[in-house]
Amino acid sequence: MELLSYRFDAELEAWRYSVCRGGSEPVERRFSEFDALRSTLIQELPWLASLPFPEKGLRTAVQDLTTEWKLELASGREEALRRWLRCVASQPEAEATQHFRRFFEN
Repeated sequence: MELLSYRFDAELEAWRYSVCRGGSEPVERRFSEFDALRSTLIQELPWLASLPFPEKGLRTAVQDLTTEWKLELASGREEALRRWLRCVASQPEAEATQHFRRFFEN
């Protein structure tokens, strides 16, 4: 259903995630955009707040870690975001919102 991969953007000093649905072209999103989507969806559908979502603060937490540890943390966050997207997409009322659909557009 969703493709989710990540890379580190050295210029922005931030992790970027590529997402797509179905046969659409992947679009890049930062963690803050996932967080904003979650906040917006919760305003419309408060019960979505109960779905597990990764914590913010990965950037500040990893400053002194080795590259290997940074990649491991990013991989864990990627998997958590993937699970969250699948959960949201499996809920018809959430998946049908224009906010969720726009998230996958350029």
